Amino acid sequence: MQADWPLPQARSAVVSRGLRLSLCEWGEVSSAGLVLIGAHGFLDCAEFFAPLAGALRERCADLAFVAMSFAGHGRSAWADAYGWYDHTADLLAVTRAVTARAAGEAIVGLVGHSFGAVQVLQALSFEPGLADFAVNLDAVSPPFSVGGDGLPEVLAHVAEHGGDARQLPTYGDLDAMVERRAASNPRLTLPLLRWLVPHLAREQDGRYLWLVDPALVGWVRPWDLTGSPPVDPLKLTAALPHPVLTVTGAAPDHPQVRGHYPGDAAIDSLPGSRHCRLANAGHYVHLECPDEVSAAILGHAPRGVGVRRA
Repeated sequence: MQADWPLPQARSAVVSRGLRLSLCEWGEVSSAGLVLIGAHGFLDCAEFFAPLAGALRERCADLAFVAMSFAGHGRSAWADAYGWYDHTADLLAVTRAVTARAAGEAIVGLVGHSFGAVQVLQALSFEPGLADFAVNLDAVSPPFSVGGDGLPEVLAHVAEHGGDARQLPTYGDLDAMVERRAASNPRLTLPLLRWLVPHLAREQDGRYLWLVDPALVGWVRPWDLTGSPPVDPLKLTAALPHPVLTVTGAAPDHPQVRGHYPGDAAIDSLPGSRHCRLANAGHYVHLECPDEVSAAILGHAPRGVGVRRA
């Protein structure tokens, strides 16, 4: 695997809920016939789409890929609190802003990985006219939720550790951060992690910290405190009018990054959807197999003129 994935050709920003959300752009949105908008996984950032954006543009020159960093991630602003639908609202705001710059006849697709994929499905359930199709990269089980019975324990934990909510450990160098990330993502190669980690890190007083808002990190997800219901991506997929491509990895991976796999039959039976199963990939299908994923996306994208958006 190479280690020279393309840096974004442009960086821009969209303001949502008073927060500045950072975007990475590969290709020219205003002239592309196919515009893809990427939503990354939990605790990742927009640059995680660089290998896939590069592979897509090698196959299709008439394509622009714009990836967002959710609030609290990457170069985006931190929020006072994080609810499930707050992230959905931000994805909708980014999608509206990007599609407003696209040509009227452009095909628009939303591409999400893991947490971002469920947010893609959630966003399109609210505003189906924003895109022509969707791509779900290995998000086939509901996000973890403590449920009502576990909430008292969660609140006690927050009360005990609330004063340290925005503190994370520091590291002496980037290699130490690469080692830490490799423990959670054992299938990702060291060259790839060495490329990604600088986009996840910041330097402070000669030490290195993660860019992610510490309020997002912990044994409970922030939206467990907001009362947001658990979301089943397969049910969302079945309810959408869009053609949805679901790409899954069949290889073993760290159990905490993927969740419960419902089986191929449950995915294959979804109406109007297509399932691409990659034998040699784990949870990060777009990082492990960008060529195969790019081919699947371009094979799935509708042909002709996209739905003209207001």
